[in-house]
Amino acid sequence: MSSSFENCTQVTLSCPVEATTYGYTPSLSGNLTLLVVFGVCLFPNLYFGARYGPRSFATVLSIGILLEILGYAGRLMMNGNPWNDVGFKLQIVCLILAPSFLAAGIHFTLKHLVMNLGEANSRIQPKFYTWTFIGCDAISIVIQAIGGGMAASGGSLAAPGGNIMTAGIAFQVATMSLCVVLAIDFGLRTFRNRQKDYVLSASNAPKPVSTHFLLCFTLSFATIFVRCVYR
Repeated sequence: MSSSFENCTQVTLSCPVEATTYGYTPSLSGNLTLLVVFGVCLFPNLYFGARYGPRSFATVLSIGILLEILGYAGRLMMNGNPWNDVGFKLQIVCLILAPSFLAAGIHFTLKHLVMNLGEANSRIQPKFYTWTFIGCDAISIVIQAIGGGMAASGGSLAAPGGNIMTAGIAFQVATMSLCVVLAIDFGLRTFRNRQKDYVLSASNAPKPVSTHFLLCFTLSFATIFVRCVYR
């Protein structure tokens, strides 16, 4: 951003929207819709998490949803004024961090899918889906938080902060790519072995999982992965 626009606080003839960080006014309808969608999802997640658990899954998912809500609230603030500094800082930090928490929920779910559908078809033990990938998510969150804080502060730290955020996102994309490969491999092995006759004890027998649940999980995994790549 040119130094001649550093003191701009609202869109005027001398402070055109084209000179803002994004160069446009964030959509009112689009960002309001997303804020409402995540807002509607937050309370059922808190209720079912508190009543049925697991609490760890509900916690990371709730944090991710709350960050999405705050992020889109920041973009709505920028709809009224694209030069709004508070709105810019809020949305850049929250919308960068939110997918990492949602991805942690995906990794936690994948662990339990493997446990239910048959550990023998997985290349790694179920516990490593959480230890490895949620651990990588945590590292990614720290890197992105540092970069986001620097970028939001503006000035000479903005560019290095953006680079640090990019590095954190790239690390997350790399680890999620590995998780995607393992998940696809597990799905294919489970499908191929579905007709085999196993001599299993009752405690080790695969448990039924709703097809609807599997489709929703696959869609969630795919959309979060695409979003991380797009970022």
